[in-house]
Amino acid sequence: MLLKDKIALVTGSTNNIGLGIARAFAREGAKVMIHSRHAEEAAKIARDLNGDSFAADLSRAEQVEALFDHIKSKHRRLDILVNSAAVQPSRNGILELPLEEWNQALAVNLTGYFLTTQHAAKIMKEHGGGSIINISAASGERASPGRAAYSVSKGGDLCPDQAGCGGSRPI
Repeated sequence: MLLKDKIALVTGSTNNIGLGIARAFAREGAKVMIHSRHAEEAAKIARDLNGDSFAADLSRAEQVEALFDHIKSKHRRLDILVNSAAVQPSRNGILELPLEEWNQALAVNLTGYFLTTQHAAKIMKEHGGGSIINISAASGERASPGRAAYSVSKGGDLCPDQAGCGGSRPI
């Protein structure tokens, strides 16, 4: 069990790659914090994985703060953060894309990653370090038709070490 006794938060972990990562971490012994905007769905998966859950909208700073307050009060530390939550706006072309959809994609896919990385790194630093993994997408490097907001937001996903991506750096 590679992750025995580790505390891991996987954002967007009620479906797709986030759910797969959460399941793999749980199999390897981690206590996984299941995150979603939907509390009931997150709680069900957390029960299945013997983990914990919390519902939060990553585009809202106060909800991200509440998520990390929960982690600190219940688990006292965080060893792993995987940012996999993502919003994909409608497949409208850039000329038809509503500003609200553009703003929501940037708020969740970019600002949400910033906020969770910032909170996680502070907790990890207090406890000797940890790992932060930000899931991006190939469309972050090259756009596809009807995916302008998604491509821009995924292309901007940051490296938590502030020194560039391409390897592990201590927090």
